[in-house]
Amino acid sequence: MEEERLPYQTTEPGVTFESFDRSAGGFLRVTIDAKSHTLLGEYFLVPFDGAPPAEPFDHFKLNWKTHKMA
Repeated sequence: MEEERLPYQTTEPGVTFESFDRSAGGFLRVTIDAKSHTLLGEYFLVPFDGAPPAEPFDHFKLNWKTHKMA
C-alpha cells in the first residue's frame, strides 16, 4: 500500500483505510455478549519493543438493543 495515498480503497466495497499511526501499533478486540446485548471494543497498544500493557488503551461498550453506549 502506498502510504502517501490515503484514503486507500480496500477490496471490500465501501471500506477505506483512512489513517494510521506508525509510532503506536495495536489491535482492536471485539467481544459480543448476547445475554446483556452488548458489544465491547477494546484497543490495545502493542509497542515495537518491550511487553504490551495488560489493560486496553481505550474501550467502548455498546448496547445494541437500546443503541446507547453502556
